[in-house]
Amino acid sequence: FAFVGATFCYTVMMILFYTALEYTTIGNTVIFANSQALLLIVGKACIGQHIHIMEGIGVMIGFAGAIMCSLDSQKQSSTFASSGDSTTATTSTTNNAVLGDMLALGSAVFGVGYLTLAKVVRNRMSVTFLITGVMFLGSLMTLAYIVLFEGHELTFDRNVYHGIFGGFDASAPYYRIVVLSYLAVVVNGAGTMGYIRAMQAFDNTVIAISTLLAPLTASIIAWFFHAGLLPGLEGWIGNLLVVLGTLGVVYPSMGKEEKEVH
Repeated sequence: FAFVGATFCYTVMMILFYTALEYTTIGNTVIFANSQALLLIVGKACIGQHIHIMEGIGVMIGFAGAIMCSLDSQKQSSTFASSGDSTTATTSTTNNAVLGDMLALGSAVFGVGYLTLAKVVRNRMSVTFLITGVMFLGSLMTLAYIVLFEGHELTFDRNVYHGIFGGFDASAPYYRIVVLSYLAVVVNGAGTMGYIRAMQAFDNTVIAISTLLAPLTASIIAWFFHAGLLPGLEGWIGNLLVVLGTLGVVYPSMGKEEKEVH
């Protein structure tokens, strides 16, 4: 039940994140969806669990840094769009921005559920089997969501537009298989699998706060492929705050491990 629950939380987390992008800005989506560490600290306080002062301060600093990174990311995206062939910015807002923010916050809530349940399952299952099972069962849940709620045409063939295996069709653009391979090998293989493996050594709060470094990594990757710009001054300050916040959260765990060794 914990495995199915972890898979369900992971799937809903990704669906809500994707849906939130249709209603609010990328910056707001990143801010709210990456608030797992803050929610974990609030949850610990609600159940009366002891919170180390460095842990609480670190989460606040890291989350403030993430906000600065997201705001800078919006500015950089607008600058990049206006300097290219496109005359419109890549970010936009709609009248349903509040709904989008709530969806992103819901994504963070299910992210906390995924962290909690995956940590329980991790002690009873190999990381390779766990990730393979989560991705396979999660893909079936996603297909069910598309059929039941999205209303899009879906076929079990290699149709380029609405086929489940359309990415493997010979007539499909070559970059589709490249993107799919990158998502499977790098994002899931190195990213999500490492995410789960780290649960053996660190608390969930440490894992959640560490993921706030994602905006910096994304900016560097985008710059390398000439698809974006490096962070501005506000972005670098935000990333520095994220690093300091991460160290603040990790420090109590390091001290705890040292005490256990002695």
